[in-house]
Amino acid sequence: MTGTVIGRYKILAKLGEGGMGVVYKAEDTSLKRVVALKFLPAAFLESKSRRRRFIQEAYAASALDHPNICTIHEIHEEKDGQLFIAMAYYEGETVKDLIRHGPVPVNLAVEIAVQTAQGLAKAHQKEITHRDIKPANLIRTQDGIVKILDFGLALRKDDPKLTKSGEMVGTVAYMSPEQIYGEAIDHRSDIWALGIVMYEMFTGVPPFQKAYVNAILHEIPPRVTGLRPEVPADIEAIVHRAIEKRPEDRYQRVMDLLDDLQRWNENRGTPAPAVTRTMTAAAAKPPAAIAVLPFENLSPNKDNEYFSDGLTEELISALANVPGLRVVSRSSVFALKGKIGDVRTVGALLRAKWVLEGSVRRMGDRVRIMVQLTSVDEGYQIWSERYDGEMKDVFAVQDEITRAIVNKVRSRFTSGDSEVLLRRYTDDIEAYHLYLKGRYYWNQMTGEALQRARQYFEKALARDPKYSIAYAGVADYYLTLGFWSIASPTEAWPKAREAALKALEIDASLAEAHSSLAYVRLFFDWDFRTALKEFQRAIEIQPSCSQARQGYALYLMQAGRTTESISASFEARNCDPLSPFLNTMVSWSFYYARRYDQAIEQCRKVLEMTADYFEAYIVLGLAYEQKLQSEAAIEAFEKARALSQENPLVLGVLGACYARAGRRSEALSILAHLTAASKERYVAPISFAMLHAGFGDKEAVFESLDRAFAVRDGLLGYLRVFPIYDPFRDDPRFVALINKIGLPEGGQHAG
Repeated sequence: MTGTVIGRYKILAKLGEGGMGVVYKAEDTSLKRVVALKFLPAAFLESKSRRRRFIQEAYAASALDHPNICTIHEIHEEKDGQLFIAMAYYEGETVKDLIRHGPVPVNLAVEIAVQTAQGLAKAHQKEITHRDIKPANLIRTQDGIVKILDFGLALRKDDPKLTKSGEMVGTVAYMSPEQIYGEAIDHRSDIWALGIVMYEMFTGVPPFQKAYVNAILHEIPPRVTGLRPEVPADIEAIVHRAIEKRPEDRYQRVMDLLDDLQRWNENRGTPAPAVTRTMTAAAAKPPAAIAVLPFENLSPNKDNEYFSDGLTEELISALANVPGLRVVSRSSVFALKGKIGDVRTVGALLRAKWVLEGSVRRMGDRVRIMVQLTSVDEGYQIWSERYDGEMKDVFAVQDEITRAIVNKVRSRFTSGDSEVLLRRYTDDIEAYHLYLKGRYYWNQMTGEALQRARQYFEKALARDPKYSIAYAGVADYYLTLGFWSIASPTEAWPKAREAALKALEIDASLAEAHSSLAYVRLFFDWDFRTALKEFQRAIEIQPSCSQARQGYALYLMQAGRTTESISASFEARNCDPLSPFLNTMVSWSFYYARRYDQAIEQCRKVLEMTADYFEAYIVLGLAYEQKLQSEAAIEAFEKARALSQENPLVLGVLGACYARAGRRSEALSILAHLTAASKERYVAPISFAMLHAGFGDKEAVFESLDRAFAVRDGLLGYLRVFPIYDPFRDDPRFVALINKIGLPEGGQHAG
C-alpha cells in the first residue's frame, strides 16, 4: 500500500502487523503531520465481532485523554468497507525492543513501569481493562514518554458481552490465570500483565518458559534477585506481588502498585513502609546470616595454622545445622583472611547480621580460645568469652561456643529451645587433627597440596575407620581429580563414589557425602535422576551447603534448563558470596543460556575480586568467541593457560579459538603438544574434541567424542548446551551420543 492515498492520508511505510490489525506510517495531508493508521485486515471485514472489537479500540482509547495512552485522532470507514483508525505516530522504541538487549537498567525499568501504571490507572478509572499489556504494546518515545498502545482487546464495563464466556483473549505469555481459564476478569488482569512486563525488564527473560499455559497456572517463577541480584528487594517484592496467581493476592488497585513504585523512586533504595508490607514472607524476612571469620593463630608455632583454620570450619559446620540460620560458607570468609577491617564493612560484604571473630593460642597440650560476637546492624559486641583448657577438651569447647552463640541470637531467627550441639564425627583427638590438616591442604587446591590432603585423610581413617567426614574428604580429593581431568575418569570417579558411599554407610545424614555422591552420579555414572535426588537430600539436610547447591545448578545446566540454572547459581553464590568458583559458575550459567554480555560482565566481577582465577578467564574467552571477538578471546584463554599451568581443557578451547581465528599454525602447535602429552599422562579426549571443532573437522570431533564416551568423560554432560558443538548438532551421531549418555531433555525435569 506504500504510496496509496486513502482519504486525506498518504501511506508512507508499513510499520507492523498483528492479529488485530495492520499498521502503516502515513502523512495527514490536511494537517501536515505524520500519523499511524491501523487497518482492520481484509479477511475480517465481514466479521461482525472483529469489526466491533476494532471500533471498540477507537472508542476505548479516545475516551482516555492521558499522556501515557496513545492519542486517537479518528476512526474512518471507506465506501468499500475498509476500516481504519488514525492515531498519533511516535518515534521511539518499544519495551520489547529494549528487552532484546538484555535486562533494562533498574531506574529506567521502574520509570517505564510507573508511566505504564499511570496510564492504566486512567483506564481503570474509566472502567476499561486493557487485557493485552505486553512489551510490544508499550512504546517509549524519544522524549522518554511511555505510551500504551492497542486497546483492541479492551473490555468496557458498559459492554461486558464483547467476550463470550469461556473465551481466552489476549497474548498467552502475558495472560493472567483467570484469563486462561476463561473466567470473568477485571483490572487485576492488567496488574498481572504489568507484573510480567516488569519481571522481563528487570531480568531480561520472561518468568515462565515455554508451555506457557501450564507454567502460568501451576509453576512458581524464579525470584527476580535470583536472576539479577542487584535488583532491590523492595522492587522484587512489588513484581512478585503483582504476579500472584490468585487475583485476591495481587495488588487490588493499580494505584497501590504505582504508590509503591513512586515511593521507591523517591527514596532510591530506602525501604518503603508500604512496600515492606506487601513483601512475601520469603522476601520480607530473608534467613538471618552469621559469618565466622578465620580465627587468628596466635600460637608460637605457626604450623598450628591448620588448627585455627580447622576450628573456624568446625564452627561453620556446626552453625550450618541450626534451622533458620544462614552461615556464610568457608571460601567467602577465608577470602578475607589477613585483611579484615571494620565489622560493618565485613558484614555488608558477606551479607551477614552477625560476625564471629576469634583467636587461638596453642602451647603444647594447652589451648586458649578467645571469641566475640558482633551485631553488624548495631555495630557493637553482644557477647565475648575466653576458653582455657587442654587439647583433649577441644570438642567440649567447640560445643560450648556454638551453644553460646545460638543462645544469643536464637530469638532473632528461630523459635524454640532445641539443643544445638557440635556433631562429633570421631572421639579420637589425633584423628581429628589429621583430618583438619587434610582439609587445610585440600583447600589450597594445588597438585602437591592435594596429594598431602589425601595422605592426611587416609591417616585419619587409619586411626578411626568410622570417621565419616574423613571419607567425605577422600571423596572430595578424587572429585577434584575427576572434575579437572587431572586423572582418568575411570580412575578418579569410582574411588570418589566408594568413599562417599562408605561415609553414608557410617552416617546417612552427612550432607557433604550426599553432595559428593551426587557429583559422581552426575559426572560419571550419568544417573541424572539419582544425582538430582542426592543434591536435593544434601540441601534438605544442610540448606547452606554451597557445594550441593552448585551441583544442583550444574545439573540444571546440563539438562538445558538455563533460566532455572541461572537462579540456582545465584542461590549457590549467595551461600558463599566471595567464592570465585561460585561467582564464576554464575557466568557459566549465563554462557550456557547464550547471554554472552552478562557472562562477560560477571567474569569481570570475578576477576576484580580474584585477579588470578583461571576459570573466569575460560568463560570470558568462550563468551568473547561467541561474540566473534577472537583477539579478546585468545587473550583471555592465554591468561587461563598460564594460570592453570597448561591444563589440557584450557589448551583445547584455546586451540579451537586459534583455528577459528585463522591462526592455524598456533592451533596445530597446541594439537601437537596435547598429542605428545597424552602419551605420557592422561589427557581428556574432550580437549581434542573441542580443538578439532575449531578446525571444523567433523570426523575427528566424533572420533574424540567416542573416546571421551569410552572413558566416561564428565564434560560430555554439557553436550546439549555447549555452543562449541553447534555445527554438529544435526549429525545423527551427535543425537545418538546424547541418547547414549541419557541426558535429560532440555527444559524437562529428570526427576
